[in-house]
Amino acid sequence: MADIQAFQERLSDVLTLARTNGKKITREGIDYFFAEEGLSPEQMENVYEYLKFQGISIDGETMPAPSREEPQEAIPLSPEEEEYVRIYEESLSGVAPMNEAERSALFDRLSAGDEEARTRLTELYLPEVVRAAKELHTKQDVFVEDMIQEGNMHLFLTLGGWTAREDSHDWLCAEIRRGIRAMMQEQAQQRSGDESLVEKVRRLESAVRELSGDEDMKFSVEELSAY
Repeated sequence: MADIQAFQERLSDVLTLARTNGKKITREGIDYFFAEEGLSPEQMENVYEYLKFQGISIDGETMPAPSREEPQEAIPLSPEEEEYVRIYEESLSGVAPMNEAERSALFDRLSAGDEEARTRLTELYLPEVVRAAKELHTKQDVFVEDMIQEGNMHLFLTLGGWTAREDSHDWLCAEIRRGIRAMMQEQAQQRSGDESLVEKVRRLESAVRELSGDEDMKFSVEELSAY
């Protein structure tokens, strides 16, 4: 597969040139390197995209930085989720409420290492986890049950490593939400990775068909990767 080897060598040369030039190159320069390869416009776009992923600026263009998600409004729970939340909230109805003075005293005891205070605060903030999960339920493919479980775990771990602070209540509520958001972001990244993998498999299948012309030919990993 001399053509694939030549392509791989040219791609390596372009990368080396761009890196010695401050990770910058022009489209005209790239086109010059691949002029004899006979690549289609779509294939050249793939080359440009690959170089950008390697951190190369092409005519001043780079891979866009990840955008920050704007705050979104919570979406309604599904009937199954509504039922789960109803049953879960009923299980918490027996937890005795607290006033601000009692809450402050519990945080003081927790800072001193009182395990009973930790247990009591965990119970008292479980309803806060439910409220946070419902407020942050902005994606249909993230289940509120997972959000509540993650919030509960983050609550438990946060209270377990507690250090004294003046804004205990507000900080703990913010930590609960941060833990839930982190789980949502992790799930979103996982889905994105899965979708990317599927797309890579599709491209690989297409590459094999194009290289072999549907004939029974074998290619090395290096050859397919270069293609």
